[in-house]
Amino acid sequence: MNGCRLLAFGKNVMPLFDLMAANKVKAKVPNNRHTTLKDVNAILGQKMPGVLLYKGKGYFYFAGEGADFWPETIVITTRLGIMSPWSWYKEALRLSTSHQP
Repeated sequence: MNGCRLLAFGKNVMPLFDLMAANKVKAKVPNNRHTTLKDVNAILGQKMPGVLLYKGKGYFYFAGEGADFWPETIVITTRLGIMSPWSWYKEALRLSTSHQP
């Protein structure tokens, strides 16, 4: 069995990697979960106090005391999950410092 560890269960002998493949368990990774407004706004609250992300009809927008004078505040997309919460934060930074042509 070319160096593979074996596990014996009664009369059955099964290579360890086959046992692991048979008992697939999904790992719960916090970064792999769905993006929610709550997650995005939690990051914004820490990094950009006074700025929140809101959902419009076919778009999302940043609003609040911190975003009142931004040149742009709107992101055109119908899906929040198109970006991770940290990507939404980076987008807020980009919008807050973008210049009007």
